[in-house]
Amino acid sequence: MKVLLLNMKSRSKIETVSIVFILVLFFTAGFLVFSGLLNLFKGKDKTSQIIADLKKPEITISGIIFTSGLSDDEKNTFKINSDYQLIKSAPENSWEDPVNTYFLYANGLDLSKYLGKCVNLTGYLYSGWENIDKNNFLVNGRWTYDRSAFAIGSVSEKGLTECINDFDNTVKPAEGEKIKHLTFTGILNISKRPSPDINYDFQLQLDKPFIDDVNPTGELVGQNELVILPATDELLVEFLGNVEKQVEIGGYMQWGYSESRFLTVDSLKSL
Repeated sequence: MKVLLLNMKSRSKIETVSIVFILVLFFTAGFLVFSGLLNLFKGKDKTSQIIADLKKPEITISGIIFTSGLSDDEKNTFKINSDYQLIKSAPENSWEDPVNTYFLYANGLDLSKYLGKCVNLTGYLYSGWENIDKNNFLVNGRWTYDRSAFAIGSVSEKGLTECINDFDNTVKPAEGEKIKHLTFTGILNISKRPSPDINYDFQLQLDKPFIDDVNPTGELVGQNELVILPATDELLVEFLGNVEKQVEIGGYMQWGYSESRFLTVDSLKSL
């Protein structure tokens, strides 16, 4: 009798374990099927987006590539995967066009070698950025600095004067705060913008430290770099043609963004 009871208890335990095992398999299989369907739908969404992008008519825009000035947080919000923006060439800009600058979605392209270059970009407006001006230049609730975004298919370089060909040689630099005309020598470099809409695109690596006796700190500290801005479009062309080269520049110190100081350059000479 005891043996019979033991056998019945053992059989009951085996049946219980079997039922639990079957239930685990059932729920696992159900979860896997659900996950597979979810991924399938996600995959379809991505595929649909890719197909939709491919169906967009390709357009070509021209301009000069500078740094974007976007923070990492802004890049994540906007889903922009490069550190660059394109400022449309002067002949293409107009008051009727609400967008003259584009953040660039690189699509695997190395844009660093085109920094400061005049280029043609072929591609399409980045998904979600179409008619951005009618959405108050907002993407995911964040202001885009009056910019749109462009997904690049191909890029080709062309001559600088094709991007800036409307400058007037008779234009003189603005008067500004002409305390003292200064001259510097050093290496001219393209710098990273502090913000997308602040055009601090150039700096001079000085041969000798400079002490600016008019500065927000009031301290007489030597600086080895100087933010420089061209006073005319003609000088902008000269700036871009002398990147990473030794130059002599002249101009006037002025106040800028967030109490910063920069030199408005009215003359440049290659050394």
